[in-house]
Amino acid sequence: MNPLRTLGVLLLVMATACGANGKTTSAARPAPYAGLYRGLCAARANAARPTAARRAFFDRAHQSIHELAAAVAASDRATAGRLLEAKQAVERDLAGDATGLGVDLDRLLAAASRAIVVTGEPSPQPCQEAP
Repeated sequence: MNPLRTLGVLLLVMATACGANGKTTSAARPAPYAGLYRGLCAARANAARPTAARRAFFDRAHQSIHELAAAVAASDRATAGRLLEAKQAVERDLAGDATGLGVDLDRLLAAASRAIVVTGEPSPQPCQEAP
């Protein structure tokens, strides 16, 4: 193959992969807190089944909530505080009487959504009803 042609093909592939400005396009970059939000949605969908809600919360969202709070704290301590307070309420529900779990998960979802927006990411889509 012709070296100039090979170079042209290589440059075309690189430009397509990186976007016109040399940065990764937003379509190629997953939202950093999407997994956290989906985990909270799964926990909310299972609020009537505390064991399943606990698993979804701790396996898919818990650690990321701490990371999100840390990312937000520098610019908006109040939002970070509300996120952590909402997380603690859910943890209390999961450790004992889970009768308020659905309401507390709704509050945590709202707090997480607000915190995600503070990081500059778009607001997450609302949860679907089914687990």
